[in-house]
Amino acid sequence: MVDAVGGATFATAIEHLAPRGVVVNLATGSPGEVVSFRAAGFDRAAGATIHTFNLRDELDHPKTSRDLARLAALTSLISSVELEAPWQEVNRAIDALLRREIAGKAVLHVTRKHAFSA
Repeated sequence: MVDAVGGATFATAIEHLAPRGVVVNLATGSPGEVVSFRAAGFDRAAGATIHTFNLRDELDHPKTSRDLARLAALTSLISSVELEAPWQEVNRAIDALLRREIAGKAVLHVTRKHAFSA
């Protein structure tokens, strides 16, 4: 399960995991956001895990290039690319998909900078 909202949605995702399920958190509402959930739901999901996705850390993983290439190869079998945009335009891509303005894939380009400023 992938949570890209955070907050109460993230808490609900945690409470509904299947045994050995995984919830991947992509977003939080604000830096000080506190998320609470009913632990019993998570406890019943034996072996379940919560993973936070931090793009900077994920891109530094040695297998990332290989995994992304495999994912790209698999998705290219399904449909053609109909929208390409920088990742900052994610809302435009989501809107186009939800409105069914495109039937194929939306590709968001992510560029990696070698130095990050604090």
